[in-house]
Amino acid sequence: MTLLCLSLHHIRTSYKNFSRVRFSSPSSFYEATQSFGERVLFQTGTRVEVYTTGDSTSAMLKVLSQHSGIAEEELSKLFMVYSASDAVKHLFRLACCIESRVLGETYIPWQVEAALEQAKAAGAAGGVLEKLFGASLQASRRAIKETGIAKGDLHSRALKALRAASELEGKKVILYGAGLTGRKVAKLAKQHGASIAVLNRNYDIAQRCAHEIGAEAISYEERNDALREADVLVCATLASHYRVTPELLAKLEREKRLVILDVSPFRNVSPEVAKLDFVTLVNGEVAKAAEENLKAMRAEVPKVEGIVAEEMAKLRAELPELFEV
Repeated sequence: MTLLCLSLHHIRTSYKNFSRVRFSSPSSFYEATQSFGERVLFQTGTRVEVYTTGDSTSAMLKVLSQHSGIAEEELSKLFMVYSASDAVKHLFRLACCIESRVLGETYIPWQVEAALEQAKAAGAAGGVLEKLFGASLQASRRAIKETGIAKGDLHSRALKALRAASELEGKKVILYGAGLTGRKVAKLAKQHGASIAVLNRNYDIAQRCAHEIGAEAISYEERNDALREADVLVCATLASHYRVTPELLAKLEREKRLVILDVSPFRNVSPEVAKLDFVTLVNGEVAKAAEENLKAMRAEVPKVEGIVAEEMAKLRAELPELFEV
């Protein structure tokens, strides 16, 4: 048995190609791979990964090629392939919030857990992958509890900037995305009397985030109506491009003011939106605080690496075959 992980991050290809590789639903992946052994599909807005045991890389690439319409040879250049201990380490680092381009984003463990549950529901994850993913989540819980990888005061400074621009009592706040800082800002905004709704491309993530905050989850199809009625928009997505643009906001035909706070790590609100008469963009002080926050989290990475090594050693003792090529 050989553990394999085929990993595609969207920065390795065009967004068009990445969208073709993504599955519209996990069930379509599991239907297409019924002849395979254990497998788990892990996909987010920025990555598609397949974990499998006992099946070849070429066999899985063939399925992905048939699904996406992209030639196997091209896919083989796009996907990173990890095997045995490298695959285990990659998953553990991902679950512990240090493999992503954004350090400390704690909704990634939610996605890891959701991927496992979807695989189990499809009858695709047996004892081996269930133990692997369970062990990665145990490492994640330790990393979040025992280190400062998911800490920092960016949220409090962001809230201060937001309150300087808008009174929050009785206001409708939309959290767009589920980034850690955005969730913390939304929690604090609720304490100041705002009503919160969570908007995310992945409705399951929106629901989890809303449950954590005590908010309402909004389906992506309802985004225009939600944004039309909002008083405040907190953007906390992980996209590498602008999600909030003048074109998006202009077509809402809003009449009242909209205050926008961008706490997304790659700046997902176009600066051009500030030119709209009804928009107040709150970003300057937050950008400076974000850099300081990132520096603090980078200092925590060695501690998390130590936890990853310890938990991998425990798993190796229980399932040595996972680490064998």
